[in-house]
Amino acid sequence: MKYLVLLSEILLSLICTTPLVISAAARPDTQVPKEKEIKIEKKELLWQTQEKTALEILQKVELVYKNARNFQARYNQKVKKPNPDKGNMLLLQSSGKFYRAKEYLLHSKKWKYQALWSIESPVYYRIMTNFETLWLHNPIAQLVQVQAYHSFSAASVFINDLLMGKLNLEKTHDVSISLENLYKIELKPKNVASNLTFVKLRAHPLHFWVEELWIETSDGSTYELNFHSVQKDVPQVPELAEVFTKSNQFLIPQGVSTAH
Repeated sequence: MKYLVLLSEILLSLICTTPLVISAAARPDTQVPKEKEIKIEKKELLWQTQEKTALEILQKVELVYKNARNFQARYNQKVKKPNPDKGNMLLLQSSGKFYRAKEYLLHSKKWKYQALWSIESPVYYRIMTNFETLWLHNPIAQLVQVQAYHSFSAASVFINDLLMGKLNLEKTHDVSISLENLYKIELKPKNVASNLTFVKLRAHPLHFWVEELWIETSDGSTYELNFHSVQKDVPQVPELAEVFTKSNQFLIPQGVSTAH
């Protein structure tokens, strides 16, 4: 059982200081060359432009997921855990398809959330959540493990909340543009007690959904996800209709055991 929980965890989970220009008027004994002042001002302007660009990209990314009624994509994931003897060791690679949908229910004035990770490799496995409960379905063992949504890893919760459009990263993270790519931004949690230490994401240059996501946790583990073959706001998502009941619970297949 512990192996199944660890496997499901792994499969799912599948800034600078402003330069100070001191003028000759402020420090009579120090003469700052005009050329140096101009260079410092240009650096300040560049940093301000990059910060604005990073926030604009982040806002567009979050808007994609906030506005999308449904979203699906194929994904590839790598999870690495620190190894004192060998450095970062590749622990697992997985791939499959991700589906999610949300709907605002007028009668209850609440959002209904549904997400499914259909893992195809290295083993067939399914993870479903309504963002209150998690169902970890191992079809081979004919077993479903049920647990609370927030009992999952911090990286897993972050990934799901991001893709569902539930986050406001501008408030919770310091944001900067990455030097690697114009559409890649870096996020550092403002809360020093966060279990996540660093997040990096690359947005699609036209549609602004996440193409690449990289997360580092406080124990030194890293999670790398790549998304492709994206579709959103399609008329129906039959894959979700097949696994969720009308009351938004997992439709447990007949003959399958459950464990809590």
